[in-house]
Amino acid sequence: MQHSPSYTASAQRPSLRGADGAASAKSPKEQTEVANQIPAHQTRRDANWNRMFELLLAFKENNNHCKVPTPHVQGGEKLGSWVCRQRHLKNKRQLQKGRVDALHQIGFTWKIDRWNEMLELLLDFKEKNDHYRVPNYYVQDGKKLGSWVLRQRIGKRKGTLPKDREAALEDIGFVWDIRNRMRWVDMFNLLQKYYNEHGDCKVPLPHVEEGKNLGRWVRTQQLLKKMNSLHTGREYVLNKIDFNWETSTIRERSKASF
Repeated sequence: MQHSPSYTASAQRPSLRGADGAASAKSPKEQTEVANQIPAHQTRRDANWNRMFELLLAFKENNNHCKVPTPHVQGGEKLGSWVCRQRHLKNKRQLQKGRVDALHQIGFTWKIDRWNEMLELLLDFKEKNDHYRVPNYYVQDGKKLGSWVLRQRIGKRKGTLPKDREAALEDIGFVWDIRNRMRWVDMFNLLQKYYNEHGDCKVPLPHVEEGKNLGRWVRTQQLLKKMNSLHTGREYVLNKIDFNWETSTIRERSKASF
């Protein structure tokens, strides 16, 4: 029976160990043969965790601690988010013991301040519900997550939310203006309906769909893109339905309709 690699820490480096806990004495060729027998998805998962662990070690070497800010990026990877997830998994007792031990041995910071604790609860909410629309009176694990989320949005609107906290929330894809987000989704759905009926997104400027000025909304998206102010996620979904970024064709169709 083959065993998956389990991560521990020794001299501040993770090592592969056998089922008896002793370091593997296999030759490089034999280790490759064993790795080839492990399911590919499991190998990739372990390799990714190992890489992030190495980045954490590098962070500790430079900063003498493991308190990685949530928005911190290192080596092109979102190390802060990864560290946050390790705490989250441990709190839910879903983090493998070998990984808990490896992190513990390098002085990983398990206990965090209240704000970051609430951030991790928010991540848990997102994982379960696939959105950040937390009801104002929502309570999770005995903590008022809904009112906390509301305070973050108010703080952002008033300009009183610290920049590092704002960056931490943006790093996890937090939605600041729920009403604006829902309005945009409603208009996109109308555009999708138009696309299904006409085969393109060349909506005439005065065109109204279900009482809403779809043509004007389309024009707004084009202008935002031109000014590099359109959210990349919105640009992506618009491109998925062959959105027309040029305005000349729209004007021509608009004139032809009169």
